[in-house]
Amino acid sequence: MNFVAIDFETANEKRNSPCSLGLTIVQDGKIIDEKYWLIRPKEMHFTPMNIILHGIRPNDVIDVPEFNELWPEILPYLENNLVVAHNASFDMSVLRGTLNLYDIPFPSLRYCCTMVMSRHFFCYLPNAKLNTVT
Repeated sequence: MNFVAIDFETANEKRNSPCSLGLTIVQDGKIIDEKYWLIRPKEMHFTPMNIILHGIRPNDVIDVPEFNELWPEILPYLENNLVVAHNASFDMSVLRGTLNLYDIPFPSLRYCCTMVMSRHFFCYLPNAKLNTVT
């Protein structure tokens, strides 16, 4: 199976405030590459709760590119691929919100959510949290 796993972290409650992006590229069921970017949000507003969740602080991203500068490097991993995320509604809304912020067209891709899938296929689990599913 071929897919790209995606995970965004945001600086605050806004879906257009990514401060990091991780991708894992899987081909024929094997991890062939992993990518990680720190991202400077357009609005440098970090909430304490988000910092507690991911540990990324404003000083960590002050000298890194904004999303629009990184997009040409990120796009080839997503375009025409299957994108997989745990709680994909969050990650896809961050992608969409950020692309909209920079007036960048949404790429052609398919996506699925491992959280939703786990609720259907592993109904015996006590919850669908990522650490439980893995």
